[in-house]
Amino acid sequence: MYRSRILTICAAIGVISVLSVAALAQNPNRERGQNRAGQGRAGAQRVSVAAIPPSVLKDPLKLTPQQMESITRIHNKLVEETRALRPQAGGQPDREAMRENMQKLRDLNQKATQEIQALLTDEQKAKLPEVLREMGQLRSMGVPLEALAELKLTAEQKSKIFALGAEYQKKLQALSPQERQTARREIMQEARAKMAEILTAEQRAVAQKYQQRNRRLRPNP
Repeated sequence: MYRSRILTICAAIGVISVLSVAALAQNPNRERGQNRAGQGRAGAQRVSVAAIPPSVLKDPLKLTPQQMESITRIHNKLVEETRALRPQAGGQPDREAMRENMQKLRDLNQKATQEIQALLTDEQKAKLPEVLREMGQLRSMGVPLEALAELKLTAEQKSKIFALGAEYQKKLQALSPQERQTARREIMQEARAKMAEILTAEQRAVAQKYQQRNRRLRPNP
């Protein structure tokens, strides 16, 4: 339970919630999704523009050097400001403090998101929902957003990953809540095997590197 709450807080801003490409990371509480502006559709995790590394946003949004500099500054400031709000290893969970930190994380993320959006052109703003939807789909399938620039996924690979995610969601949604509890692990194992087939050996090595790094960042229960 504690680990679940810890990961939920971290995922609120997407700063350290990067997971293994070889594993599905869909949060069961997000299966229905929310079709809100700038956030993912059903089946994809909600991702804010402030949570995405600027290097990942550069190409799809065609950011200028000046925009990259400003957005990087905002993104790095968000990471630094939220550092103290992250759960610390050891000790007993303080639920009230966790709730307060969750709200602070949301507020900081919203502020950074607004600052970044103010830097974008109308054309970039129009493109942003599509970019965030794609990022949400990739992250829900366990693809580390921080690793995207290094992974260099092809359009064909992305298409296969999205199709795999849709297949995963369809199987889960066909089950009752009780059945999902017992069948989820089996479905995830099946998806892991298919995910590994989509990636090259080099890409799997990149994902493994980010997985190991983020395991070190996660606090112990």
